[in-house]
Amino acid sequence: MRKPFKIIALALLMTSFFGCKNDRFGMLDYYFPLEEITSNQVYMYEVDIENQDGKSKDTSYLNIGRIVDAKYYFLTVGSDFIAKDSAIIMLKDGQILLYQLFIFQDGKYIKGMEENQTIYPAKVLLNETYKTNHTFAGMKINNMNSTMSNSFETQVVEKTDSMVVVHMITRTNLQSLENKASHSFHETAVIVNTKGIGLTSWTNRGEDYFTDRKLVRLIDTEEWDILKRSNIRVTTSEVLSDSTNTVNEHEGHDHP
Repeated sequence: MRKPFKIIALALLMTSFFGCKNDRFGMLDYYFPLEEITSNQVYMYEVDIENQDGKSKDTSYLNIGRIVDAKYYFLTVGSDFIAKDSAIIMLKDGQILLYQLFIFQDGKYIKGMEENQTIYPAKVLLNETYKTNHTFAGMKINNMNSTMSNSFETQVVEKTDSMVVVHMITRTNLQSLENKASHSFHETAVIVNTKGIGLTSWTNRGEDYFTDRKLVRLIDTEEWDILKRSNIRVTTSEVLSDSTNTVNEHEGHDHP
């Protein structure tokens, strides 16, 4: 009587083992259609904000462009067309790598100290945690020279044929270089990426704020150029020249 039980138990064990392997999938199709971008693509988001000042709405843009083969810049721009943070993403053997991360402050970029960190491996598994860490020295916080350290923990918690849902925890530590005071805080995020499109929804929740970004539409290159030309405070090309210097130095290519 025990033999059939052993067979069933073995079958369940093998199904569980091989099922875990088969459940792994690539994130390239869901992340952003980077390999289809030959010049640049702009995403327009509507942002709902809730903080100590109340509720408000805003607009933000994400400009993605190809720098060289398998390397792409990600530039965030506010509704005032003031540059925000920037990143350089690299694709390698099915992996999505963070080649470099930048914080935009006081009219210039501060480059993160870590490079070539894996955002997603070639094959991911639901509820598996992926971690990256970033340190920014030389920042001004409350008019004091400071260092900011971030750690990110990412999990893909849901997947369908058309979308994935990602949970992310960001832990931040601010360390003053002058009085050695430090402050730590964290935020949680729920990210929805749609296959063939990219980021379609992103909510962030911190200790005293909440933001909800939703994709409104994609903007073509011609319209984006018009928006840039009509703005006199900052131009995207000026910002990108700073963020792509690292790639140009290493690769010997000019930005397109």
